[in-house]
Amino acid sequence: MSKSEASKKIRDIFTGILQDLPENFSEEQSFAELGGASMDAMKLQMELRRTFGKKISLETLYEIGSVSGIAERVAE
Repeated sequence: MSKSEASKKIRDIFTGILQDLPENFSEEQSFAELGGASMDAMKLQMELRRTFGKKISLETLYEIGSVSGIAERVAE
């Protein structure tokens, strides 16, 4: 899967979990910056595993927590 395909899916996951996101949020903004709390991060982790078949630790999600950073990780 290409990074751009992964980015699209991850944007959809972000907007599904974080209901009040502006449509034009930056792919460089972290999940936490966008309002994601710890329970939201756990939902994100589960959705990423379901969608991409890759387990990403919560620690890693907080380190690379932007759409762009996560897309790079899952596109590897």
